Amino acid sequence: MKLSLSRALVAVSRWLYALPFLLAFACATPHEPAASPVEAIHHRPVNGVEEVVGQWQGVAELTPNIRLRVILEISATSAGQLTGALYSIDQTVTTQKTVDQSSDGKELAEISLNGAELHARSVDGKWAYEGRQHGERIDGVLSVNSNFGDYDSEGETVERKAQLNFVRATVATMWPLEPTPPKVSFVRVEQTARYGDVNLEVLDWDGGGRPLVLLAGGGANARAYYRFGPNLAALGYHVYAISRRGWGNSSAPDPDDGARYDPDQLGQDVLTAIEKLKLTQPPILVGHSRGGVELSWIGTRHPSAVAALIYLDALFFWSFDDGQPPKEKEWPPFLAGGTKAQRIKRAALTHRMKFTGIQPPILAIFGFLNLSRAAFSLTRDKDFAQDVAEDNEFVTEREARFRNAYPQAEVIRLEDSTHNLFMSNEAEVLRLVNDFIQRLPRSK
Repeated sequence: MKLSLSRALVAVSRWLYALPFLLAFACATPHEPAASPVEAIHHRPVNGVEEVVGQWQGVAELTPNIRLRVILEISATSAGQLTGALYSIDQTVTTQKTVDQSSDGKELAEISLNGAELHARSVDGKWAYEGRQHGERIDGVLSVNSNFGDYDSEGETVERKAQLNFVRATVATMWPLEPTPPKVSFVRVEQTARYGDVNLEVLDWDGGGRPLVLLAGGGANARAYYRFGPNLAALGYHVYAISRRGWGNSSAPDPDDGARYDPDQLGQDVLTAIEKLKLTQPPILVGHSRGGVELSWIGTRHPSAVAALIYLDALFFWSFDDGQPPKEKEWPPFLAGGTKAQRIKRAALTHRMKFTGIQPPILAIFGFLNLSRAAFSLTRDKDFAQDVAEDNEFVTEREARFRNAYPQAEVIRLEDSTHNLFMSNEAEVLRLVNDFIQRLPRSK
């Protein structure tokens, strides 16, 4: 069938077009941490887990232009259950702007070891890995169905397969997940008798100066800012990044136990976390994509709690309302499953709230995709080009409606960017953010 996502969902899903390893629904099990910092969930016990636990790394060549250094982290709980995540830590120069870069792990929905045979697949079903362990190596094949520009005649993504042979990493050979590791802490934002405490993961890059709090999009956690965060701190800011509940290493209470993931709860979580951080002045709140929900919630209900709001391609129907009905959309099928991770994402991503009267100062940066980019030369079906064209029309429409509703806001259209513009156009975004902040009144 034809790819029938609405323009709104197409806009949000450009990261899916770009990189299957990007920002994909990571949620940790907070009450039994793994031995290494992976986004993990529990699985059935397996035999010989000690033989496969550790960090593995290798290179996958999905196309002549797309080589990915990949890290596979496998841990085990005290019950012998395997957990893990896959990371893509960089790309080639040819695709560094089109294929977004992130150390955010793609959670393993299933990982098992049957003798020497290793099987793993992701929560969203976009990729799978099958390999065979030979001592300090795992030789296998990575299957990706999240597309690098390829569509069939029906508009469906084309599966790619690539040889991916892992070697066990040592202290001397281990590839770093983050160029500048942050200080990691947790703040408690809720106490309940039913599902326990809710603690949010906070990353801290202390560059001094004014505090900035970064919120990731709906498919990511705080570690999506593993490059942007320290580079922003280097400009003289004290930068924090918060993983919302259900994401990253933050607590992930089950919606079936009554846990809430609506905008009121997510916004209150951020507000409580800011209070618990005991900042010396109101922070500047920066949100990408779905992070616009928390920005708009605080900007309409507690505007005095922040010094400014910066939307990084984050103004969609869920974070901005100008009196027009929101465009309907179809949620992707991986949100329809019954796993805990899918229930959490569905609970968080399906709630809507009208936000009007967002208080300034506001910087809104809209991403505008350019089809001339090298990676899109791989496109074999015109349907994708048409989707991108429609997506850009929607960006233009969103931008015009926001400008009309908030004439006092500073609005920037970033040409030749991606939805994850803080990655694909990092230098430009850093400059725009810094220039905006420098024009703000100094806090007393």
